[in-house]
Amino acid sequence: MPTLEKRIEDGGYYIRDFVRGEYRTWQVQGEGVRILARRGITEGERFSKDLFMDLMTKRLVYHGDSIPPRRSDNHAPIQL
Repeated sequence: MPTLEKRIEDGGYYIRDFVRGEYRTWQVQGEGVRILARRGITEGERFSKDLFMDLMTKRLVYHGDSIPPRRSDNHAPIQL
């Protein structure tokens, strides 16, 4: 299951999941973190793949350069 994690370097958040035999990570934009927080999901907590896919469909989760951020302010650290 996807897990919300916090980066030590800058306090931002990312999502980690075990896919096809290995761990993968995705960047999550500020609005995605806020959506997770409203659902009671905080650092280190797992959440459903359906919710992960919803965030991806809304372009709030991306891997590397696959989906460029809509706004630069989405990378600012979010406090939960």
